[in-house]
Amino acid sequence: MVITMTVTEKAAYLKGVVSMLKLEESSDEAKVLNVLVDTIDEMAQSIAELEEQLDLTNE
Repeated sequence: MVITMTVTEKAAYLKGVVSMLKLEESSDEAKVLNVLVDTIDEMAQSIAELEEQLDLTNE
C-alpha cells in the first residue's frame, strides 16, 4: 500500500520530526532547522493556494 502525502502534509510531518530531535533551542543547529522548516511550511502553503487557484481556473 502506497500512502501519498501532500506537500503541506510533508511540511507538517517534517516540523514534527524536527521538534522531536531534542536539540537545545539556543543551538545554532536548532535555529537553522527551525528557519528551514518555517520556510518550507510557508512554501507549502503557497503551493497549496496556487493549486487551489489553478483548480478554480480549470473548472
